[in-house]
Amino acid sequence: MKKNNFSGSIWPAITLLLPALPLQLYFAGNWYSFWHSYSLGMACGIVAYIWFCLTLILAGRIRYFDRVYGHDRVLIFHGYLARAAIGFALAHFVFKYMFHSEFTIQSSIGLAALLLFGMVAALTVLFMVDGILSQKRALQKSQKLKRFWDYSRLKCVHNLTAAAFACTVVHILIASSTAETNIRMQAMGGMGVFSLGVYCYHKIIRGWQNNRAGTTVSAVSQPDHTVMRLQLNKLPAKLVHSRAGQFCYFRFISAKCGKEEHPFTLSSPVVNQQSDLLIKAVGDYTQKLSEIEPGTRVHCDGPYGHFTPEPNIVPLLFIAGGIGITPFMAIVSSWNTIHLQKPVTLIWSTATENDMIQRAVFDTFAEKNTLFTFVPVVTRPAGASPCAGRINKKLLGSHYTKEMHVYLCASARLRKAVMAILRELGTPERMVYRERFG
Repeated sequence: MKKNNFSGSIWPAITLLLPALPLQLYFAGNWYSFWHSYSLGMACGIVAYIWFCLTLILAGRIRYFDRVYGHDRVLIFHGYLARAAIGFALAHFVFKYMFHSEFTIQSSIGLAALLLFGMVAALTVLFMVDGILSQKRALQKSQKLKRFWDYSRLKCVHNLTAAAFACTVVHILIASSTAETNIRMQAMGGMGVFSLGVYCYHKIIRGWQNNRAGTTVSAVSQPDHTVMRLQLNKLPAKLVHSRAGQFCYFRFISAKCGKEEHPFTLSSPVVNQQSDLLIKAVGDYTQKLSEIEPGTRVHCDGPYGHFTPEPNIVPLLFIAGGIGITPFMAIVSSWNTIHLQKPVTLIWSTATENDMIQRAVFDTFAEKNTLFTFVPVVTRPAGASPCAGRINKKLLGSHYTKEMHVYLCASARLRKAVMAILRELGTPERMVYRERFG
């Protein structure tokens, strides 16, 4: 996988520097007053507004950014940018309040938007990502709290950022400083309308397109008591040309599981417009997927992701934890007719040997290719087993070389542990590709 280094570096720079243009529109000829509380408040508000615009645009799943960075990194940057924007918005409120403490309609709209942004950000950090509370034992044991803040409810709350942003646009446009000149109104209003347009396109028009180009579930089976296989038939053209290791957002149109959108990785190459999903029942939604019936309509948005290694370019190390094996199943299966010329090692850790569903895919490939090494690791073996153990520094050190590019797909806990070991082994960050479960 080859990345455009110029594009990869230019867009973060544009993001950081873009607020300079509207700042010039507001402060041209008046920079001498910049350190006044009113001016500082205005400047912080402008930076927050532009970054909120970019945050909304990044939420629109723009394929260009996915090709340059990978969808996972785009979402991480989206999260950091949103937090920075909220920080500047808070500073904007404080400086403005220092100058004028009485609330007007314009300031009340802005405060409402800030509170809504803050609420969404707090819930997202605490529950929706690998957040602080999501790793606390008290939260893990609180089934009532986990059921209340499930994935679908969190997604609905997260979408309130569009309403908060719409309030922010109104707050900006009715500000006296913006209304002073037409160019300010056009610049700030245009940026806001464009950002909302991208978001609406993603939510409405793309949703309609995905509905028209949907697929169906042709068969449902359960190779393991916690894992189900969904076979998809008549995949749309955009998925037919997907690369092994990529994922899509799927919406199963069934009363059995609801109509929420969830990301899953295709676990097999697309052949004759058909592919499989291997899904582990780890939550309320995934447990219900075993109840859906053949013929169920499926909406697909994708493919996304940079988790797509090319064989015979550099040595590769694959590390999977549990159901994190699914992208590697698709990758190795797609190499079925390839003779490896560069070494590839796959380390797969599961709780028991029974959890290694479709292990034959890797055993068979290892028999055909002497440069492919499959290392199964079982953390809770039923008895004496040659696979017993854990992924630790000794195990990784015995298979890792400095020329290897590392592909890692596992739970948050295992990802962090593996990344710590790789850093100790001197692995550059740019040579590690990670895929998250959610």
